Amino acid sequence: MKSAGSLMAHECADHHRGKAKLTAFWSRRGFHTISEAGCDVLAWGVKDGTLQFVFCEYERSTRNVVRNCQRNQSEDMLGRTKFLIVVPTEELRYSIRKLLRQYLSATSARRIGIALLNRMDA
Repeated sequence: MKSAGSLMAHECADHHRGKAKLTAFWSRRGFHTISEAGCDVLAWGVKDGTLQFVFCEYERSTRNVVRNCQRNQSEDMLGRTKFLIVVPTEELRYSIRKLLRQYLSATSARRIGIALLNRMDA
């Protein structure tokens, strides 16, 4: 049986660093995290007395973004899950927002936040 690390061997070092930053970001905020549980990082924790889930994807291109978002949103059984895409550049952030508006319903697209990786250090 392959380990989770070997299953993701195709990922580059930048992608691993991005996921590590996401994990650290959520951990500092008291959330628990797991990698590669249907998304790059799944974070969960209690906020304001409510259990919250956040599906996080670290994207370095527009490739597979729509598919990943549709897959993640299909896992939201309660309708309260949050979705976050983290990107390295402002240009990619703009391109992904445009792509989501083009291929997802307005309601689905509005439920997805897009943040810059360098802002995840705060």
